[in-house]
Amino acid sequence: MILIPELNKKIEEHKIREKAVIDFLSLVAKESNIVFYKDKDSEYIVPLRIQLIISFSLLDMFANYWYEYKCESGTPKQRMTDWYGKYCMTNQNSVFRCDDQLLKISPERLYKFRNALVHFFGLGAVVPGELYIGLVSNDLPKEESEKMRTAFVMHGHPTVIIKPIDFHSMIKEGAILMLEEWASVIEQSKSDQTKVLQYIDAIKRVYDKVQNEGASEVKKKK
Repeated sequence: MILIPELNKKIEEHKIREKAVIDFLSLVAKESNIVFYKDKDSEYIVPLRIQLIISFSLLDMFANYWYEYKCESGTPKQRMTDWYGKYCMTNQNSVFRCDDQLLKISPERLYKFRNALVHFFGLGAVVPGELYIGLVSNDLPKEESEKMRTAFVMHGHPTVIIKPIDFHSMIKEGAILMLEEWASVIEQSKSDQTKVLQYIDAIKRVYDKVQNEGASEVKKKK
């Protein structure tokens, strides 16, 4: 049992680390929005595939820090599919809940899709019986997107059509759910010193990982 003054000191140190972790994760998510910027002619500067690759990088990052928080290892596939299943494939995630296309993609199929993009810069071959995932412009009207999907289906390919910006928004919404869950732990555990210390240790692991592996911006002094 830790004495109250010592525990209070730990909690104060924890708050500093917790803020640093949340600030870092929030900043990276905000910076990733740049892939959806447009030029003066209202055209996206970054191609669709790159938009999605950055979104997958964001997903991988959140999944890796989540596993560090839990003090678990796991393969890249386990980390990504577990995080996606818990924080994206849920009705608590408003983007996922309202997108009939994203609803149809399993974590395992998504991981194959991710690898095709990240490692081979493609969308993957059309495999008989396997869900095909196609990309369309973020500005394409839904009815036009549905026409494209229907054309694939008529040729015998179960198909979903997604927009990178929707996928990206779903990942960020998942991150918010994760951070809200973390924040609620210490509030729910105030009467249980063991759980408070476990949470403090969990955030410290994430903080240390951010410090050791996260890229810091070094600004030029004026």
